Amino acid sequence: MCKLPDVNNSMNINEKNTIIIVEDEETVRDVIIGIMNTQNYISYTASCSEEALDILKNITIDLAIIDYGLPTEDGLALAKKFDIIYPNIPIILMSGLRLEMDNTWIQQTNIFDVLNKPFKIKTIIAKVKQGLEASMCYRN
Repeated sequence: MCKLPDVNNSMNINEKNTIIIVEDEETVRDVIIGIMNTQNYISYTASCSEEALDILKNITIDLAIIDYGLPTEDGLALAKKFDIIYPNIPIILMSGLRLEMDNTWIQQTNIFDVLNKPFKIKTIIAKVKQGLEASMCYRN
């Protein structure tokens, strides 16, 4: 079992962490990228599954935030594809449908948590930080 770093005494996990945000709504995407910028993360955005998969061909990520309601396929299907490319990268599944964490999702993918919309800034920051801590744990 990996011991997660002590939040108060750990290194700055924001250093050079790369996040991809897959969200079809431009306004929501812009809000999330703004929040991630305030936390000094390197962020990439995509508006659909195809665009996200193209981006993943050229970068290495530490965490993914994926909207459940994407236009061409749902976020769960995209999460499964991400798992093939990055099998140990935590995924935060985001939705306006008030999703609850489903144990089968955890078994089928690396979905770390669910973020229901609308969300509070402090909530997304906390979930991303926890996901990045889990990502460090997976790698060690």
